[in-house]
Amino acid sequence: MIAASCAPDARGKAFGLHRAMDTIGAFIGPLLAVLFLSVFEFSYRTIFVIAFIPAALGVASLAFLNRETPRAVPAAAGPQGRGPLSGDLKRFVLIFGVFALGNSSDVFLLLKAKQVGLSANAVLMTYVFYNFIYAAAATPAGWLSDRLSRRTLMIGGLGGCAVVYTGFAFATSGLAIWALFALYGVYAAATEGVSKAWITNMVPKTETATAIGAYTAFQSICALVASTAAGLLWMRFGLMAAFIVTCAAAAVAAAWILVAVPRGLPR
Repeated sequence: MIAASCAPDARGKAFGLHRAMDTIGAFIGPLLAVLFLSVFEFSYRTIFVIAFIPAALGVASLAFLNRETPRAVPAAAGPQGRGPLSGDLKRFVLIFGVFALGNSSDVFLLLKAKQVGLSANAVLMTYVFYNFIYAAAATPAGWLSDRLSRRTLMIGGLGGCAVVYTGFAFATSGLAIWALFALYGVYAAATEGVSKAWITNMVPKTETATAIGAYTAFQSICALVASTAAGLLWMRFGLMAAFIVTCAAAAVAAAWILVAVPRGLPR
């Protein structure tokens, strides 16, 4: 829907705005939960009921506000057609599959924050802070990807991820944790929405949803494997080992894009 609603050279900003709006909820939601629990002393059941209201309104807005114009079913692509699994997309998904296999859940970052001595509330606030930075940077990052290139933003974002996980591996103070979560928010802004905008320009308009769905499914499977592996690494070698693996995966993916993805690839 996002890709169909804007021009190809504005999709980075559009997907960035989408990520910003989504992440604002992740920023405001925990703050409201803490407020309701600590000040108003609401029960968890009451909080879950309150959380249901905006979710229901979101579904209702899709049902009543979206009026998609029916489109004709396209004729089957011939031998020369570019399907959703074109060579460009396969390369892109493979590169990010390698990264995702090393990119474990953010829970491990929170465990590290707890490990260096932050209180439970401080740990929660570091993640709220991360989401604030992510939301603030997502739209500008998408706009930059439209003006520069998605390739440039992705290389920079993955490089930033490698730096962040190296920092988490060796961090020993709460101040370092806060700074690293800020940089982590910038990394997320430079990759999450930008990657989907990039995919939409690699495939025909009629195959956009299939391509993004395939990419997201593959990423999710790899993330499950990565988090399981990170847990095993932590148990056997310590949390630093899990972070070093993620750092290496991000560095490999960034270098792979730099070397293997041509500058002329649709951006």
